[in-house]
Amino acid sequence: MARRTAFACLLVVVGCFAGACSNDRHVFYSNPYSPKTVMLRDTMARQVIWSKIVPVYHTLTIDLDHPGESMPWKVGKIPATKMSWWLHDEVTKKRISAGKVALGGTPVMLDIDIRDTPEYPVGYIPPVTASTPLTPPSPQPVVLPDIPQAQPPTVPKEPEPDILDQLLDESEESDEPEESS
Repeated sequence: MARRTAFACLLVVVGCFAGACSNDRHVFYSNPYSPKTVMLRDTMARQVIWSKIVPVYHTLTIDLDHPGESMPWKVGKIPATKMSWWLHDEVTKKRISAGKVALGGTPVMLDIDIRDTPEYPVGYIPPVTASTPLTPPSPQPVVLPDIPQAQPPTVPKEPEPDILDQLLDESEESDEPEESS
């Protein structure tokens, strides 16, 4: 048992020093609410060197290989000279595609663009919910009722003075107390 453990540790150490382990590996997962497009840019020329649209429910792994990163001693940050990438389907757990890109040794950076959401996988039909109408409502013509034209307000006429005087006289007579004899 001790020999197997020692042998396994030796394999891990040899694998890391032989360049099997990378210090610059990035993984991007795309889902319906965070669909991603990954771009590798040359920082000096500000141009896109490579880009990949990550389909929904897929994972993109990018490994930037720097010269000297497999050495047991610390090497200064040297720009990557090549890049390896893998695209995996998360549903079937299969590798869809892979590739390698030679880089010019200039500094590069990864840009991630989040596309419009939600984005569903190809062929997926979202379920009908209570807030989703089954059929779109048919457009109905809007009929507005006839609105009569606004008339200017009418001001009542003042009564003629003769009638007003008669009314005032009648009210004064009714207000006087009657004298008893």
